[in-house]
Amino acid sequence: MKNEVMRLTDKEIACISQDLDMGMVCFIHRETGEIVIHPDLVQFGDYIDSDTDLWDEPINKVKQGREDFVQINAMESYYTAQGFRSVVGI
Repeated sequence: MKNEVMRLTDKEIACISQDLDMGMVCFIHRETGEIVIHPDLVQFGDYIDSDTDLWDEPINKVKQGREDFVQINAMESYYTAQGFRSVVGI
């Protein structure tokens, strides 16, 4: 996917938007377009049960390959899905 514009479907955009609204963090792999989502550790770190590995895989995937991922940040509520599309260039 190098030197190509990343394309997200309307469904992917809606899912990312909902996850961001719930306090998740979203990363997209630069080459494969894989979307990786996990709880915001700054916001919810105290509430994540350390005895469960539910979030270990996505967290470790991003940590181990951080340079391969782009983080998508939440926008102010006045942005619409159309605004999101224009920001990411699709």
